[in-house]
Amino acid sequence: MAKAPKRAFVCNECGADYPRWQGQCSACHAWNTITEMRIAASPQVARNERLSGYAGNAGVSKVQKLSDISLEALPRFSTGFKEFDRVLGGGVVPG
Repeated sequence: MAKAPKRAFVCNECGADYPRWQGQCSACHAWNTITEMRIAASPQVARNERLSGYAGNAGVSKVQKLSDISLEALPRFSTGFKEFDRVLGGGVVPG
């Protein structure tokens, strides 16, 4: 079943929009100037097409083995909360 088209109610005098019809515009106080406007549905785009333009950090990083990464190389700063520091692996790292 197709969804009903979306609609908005817009004042012809000042352009204020409302979710439903009302007799008087709350912004400019004009009477009987609010008309219904149908909002065109945006075209449906597949999820993979929406994300295909994202380049991220392309070319900046390279693949490394986990055994090649040193976990102790970065200085860690204590937050003052013992359990939180434990969860973070010894504290907060810069960056």
